[in-house]
Amino acid sequence: MDGGIARHYQGTGLGLALVKRLIQLLGGTVALDSEPGVGSTFMFCVELGLPKPAQPSRADNEPEVPRVLVAEDNPSTQFALRDLLDSLGCEAVVVPNGREALMALSEEPFSCVLMDVQMPEMDGLEATRFIRAAALERIDPAAPAATPSSRRA
Repeated sequence: MDGGIARHYQGTGLGLALVKRLIQLLGGTVALDSEPGVGSTFMFCVELGLPKPAQPSRADNEPEVPRVLVAEDNPSTQFALRDLLDSLGCEAVVVPNGREALMALSEEPFSCVLMDVQMPEMDGLEATRFIRAAALERIDPAAPAATPSSRRA
């Protein structure tokens, strides 16, 4: 039996409820196309304004570009996210797993992180636990996997 995240959390619907609420808060809509035995497609529409032009840096007059760390193992999704972020004026740094995401975060700052849940070597859930546990400390990608949960108490 597959012990993956889809099996463990299958059927709760909590993720979709959160997405629907978030999209509604952004003034958007969510739609569903479902066929029994075939699958479901979820779509959303949100009207977003264009990003504001970056303010020049005082030190070197270079515009500050938002840097987004993308942790994603699927090459097609990596390509699509990089293309989308580039079109929004962001610099995308793509890594294939959670461990490499932690290494990137320990070496340089990012405006935000887009984290896939299911990845090889270290999944997005485990990497996110490390990030949250290290929020006030330096991130150490070499730390053992048990470190974040032992800090939660």
